[in-house]
Amino acid sequence: MKIHENETLINRNKMRIEELTIQMEGSLEIKEQWKEQNKIRQEIQQQNETLKLENNNLQNHISNYAQSLKRKIERTGSYGTSIKRKPVST
Repeated sequence: MKIHENETLINRNKMRIEELTIQMEGSLEIKEQWKEQNKIRQEIQQQNETLKLENNNLQNHISNYAQSLKRKIERTGSYGTSIKRKPVST
C-alpha cells in the first residue's frame, strides 16, 4: 500500500517538476520567481529520492519477510512429516 502511494507521489512530482521546468524556461527574466520555483523543484526532487529509498527499504523488508516465512514453512513442513502419530489405544 505504502509503495503504491510513494510511486503515485513520485509520478505526480515528476509531472510537477516538468511543469516547473517549463515555467522557469519561459520566465528567466523574473529572477525571484525562478529562484522560488527552482527551490520547490529541488525539494520535490529530494522528496522523490527519499521516497525511492523508502520503497527500496520496503521492498527489502518484504523480500526478507517472504524468505523468512518460506524457511519457516519449509521447516514446519519437514518437521511435521517427520513426526509419526502414535495410535490411540482404547
